[in-house]
Amino acid sequence: MMVRDEDVRAKLLEEHLKRDRVLLANIKRQLPELESLLEEVNSHWGYEDPIYRFYHRSLKVYAIQQTTQRMVKLLKSLAPPGATISADFEQIYKAGASGKEFEMEHNKDWTKHTRVFLEAFFHAKYFLEMAVKVWQDLGRSTGYVAFWMGRIIIPVQLPITANQFRTTTIFRTNNSNFCS
Repeated sequence: MMVRDEDVRAKLLEEHLKRDRVLLANIKRQLPELESLLEEVNSHWGYEDPIYRFYHRSLKVYAIQQTTQRMVKLLKSLAPPGATISADFEQIYKAGASGKEFEMEHNKDWTKHTRVFLEAFFHAKYFLEMAVKVWQDLGRSTGYVAFWMGRIIIPVQLPITANQFRTTTIFRTNNSNFCS
């Protein structure tokens, strides 16, 4: 029996949709934590103050790493089984939330040592915002939910054709190159 390309696409599509349903269920289950952390991250002390600290060369900017770590830990807990964080995001995260501690010599090249903290924070904040947004959009949308967790949309409303299907999130799986 010959396997048709359409059969392979249909099977992969169903796998992606199953994973997307698990991701959405995880978001629903953890929505109170996601919203609470997002509120904290958007507060004066969670957002404005750390950015101010960067521009005023305060060692207190180093504390933003802890906030980033908390966001990423929560985001990773949303991942469906078998999914891992995107390699690009992981690289940004590791560079900017490694737990680096202040040293006097960092003052000589401040942005080299501290700008990565802000980059990691902003990327993690974006994904946290999108996780909350997708759930909010589900209640308002009559079409596809544009769930931007990276560079590609996950449509979560059926029916859908293989040509309309685009997937992945900040999470990767072995076959995530299917429609990249």
